[in-house]
Amino acid sequence: MAHPRYRPSGAEPRRARAVRPLRGPAGARHVRRYPGGQPRKPGRSGVEQRRKPGGGGGCAELRGGDPDLDSGGSLPDRGRVAVGSRSGRLKVLSVEGLLSVVRATVEQAEYGFFVTLNASGAPDVRLMQHFPPEEDLSVCLGTSRGSRKVGEVRNDGRSALAFQDPVETAYTALYGLARVRDDASAKERYWREEWSAFWPAGPGAEDYVLIEFVPHRIELMNLSRDIAPDPYGLRAVTLIRKGDRWEPAEG
Repeated sequence: MAHPRYRPSGAEPRRARAVRPLRGPAGARHVRRYPGGQPRKPGRSGVEQRRKPGGGGGCAELRGGDPDLDSGGSLPDRGRVAVGSRSGRLKVLSVEGLLSVVRATVEQAEYGFFVTLNASGAPDVRLMQHFPPEEDLSVCLGTSRGSRKVGEVRNDGRSALAFQDPVETAYTALYGLARVRDDASAKERYWREEWSAFWPAGPGAEDYVLIEFVPHRIELMNLSRDIAPDPYGLRAVTLIRKGDRWEPAEG
């Protein structure tokens, strides 16, 4: 199936496996660095930030707690989503709470899969290191100007990002539009010092550019929080952007 195996109620979450250091933002050798030298420990009630000091913007830290609004089974309005749960009762979740879980899933992931369309319309997929999402859940990625993904984004901005949280048995997939940015202020803001090994000139390097991704549709599943629509996670919760707000998808 496309989603993780459903875990019986009361089972302990599986611990994430140790992952070998990957190679830079899109393949070059890269060694993970953590604040204070300690590995990040994903959890249910908080996430760490990875933005530059003084960078401004960035996303707010997830507030702890469950996104439930009601367990009584009333029909949801446009700000609520009804899902099934392992207890068999209808569970109603707030869109705001679901978006908080989406944000946490993106932030806890060190890497995500970025999907673009090639000239024939087929998808190309690669694993990339991303920056924390902004308030509108847009995500920036650093890469080489001459990379395949940059050419594909310029040709067709339709794209997707996917992230996994193995601790909570969760994933989120974001679908939207991407564009290439090479303005100096954005490149300075979205930069990692360890990337100097690939761009010695720093964020001002001619070859260094950004891909800015803005989602318009989100799919989410989180079995630790019972976010898995009835019957028992055979499809993900889906949210659609309508102007400046998010709403549950129809059907």
